[in-house]
Amino acid sequence: MSRLLRLGACVVALAGVAGCASSGNSSTTTVGVTQATQQVTLSTGQNVRINTTTTTVALSENVPVGPDSAYKVLVKVYTDLAVAATTLDSRQRIVGNPSLKVRRRIGGVTLVKYLDCGYKDGAPNAETYDIVLNLMSSVSGQTPTSATVSTRIEGVATHPVFGSQTVCTTTGELEKRIAQMVRERSVK
Repeated sequence: MSRLLRLGACVVALAGVAGCASSGNSSTTTVGVTQATQQVTLSTGQNVRINTTTTTVALSENVPVGPDSAYKVLVKVYTDLAVAATTLDSRQRIVGNPSLKVRRRIGGVTLVKYLDCGYKDGAPNAETYDIVLNLMSSVSGQTPTSATVSTRIEGVATHPVFGSQTVCTTTGELEKRIAQMVRERSVK
């Protein structure tokens, strides 16, 4: 899928997620299910494609500042987490990286806290595999004193030697951390 199509899909998904967040709740979870194809490489070298479904979870949190201020803080939060924000859209208030390559840690925290990529030989794949994440956050809201920060994570783990892949699911902790960092930095 081209980068432009991926960005468009992220914008639509995040706009829908942001629209689902209610101002009365401090936290909202939105779940989407899409079809996906996984490739498995057998010991014979043959590749087998399996049609599966992928569940995407977006976590939305309210913050006590206006949307423009929250967006500016969100950009700084990505920098503090050492996440290269390759998508910066101040008009739609979207920050993220649709192809973030990570290994073992994000923002000084081990990936096992944030992702479940399965296990191989008794160790979590999030510790030993190469991970590519689609990490996107958006800010929505209409009032000068309240905004909603929504973050969505999708990931694929690839074995560093054999190239076999597995889909990662989020634990929700990174989404919470991003929102918490925006909230904490906004009230200072």
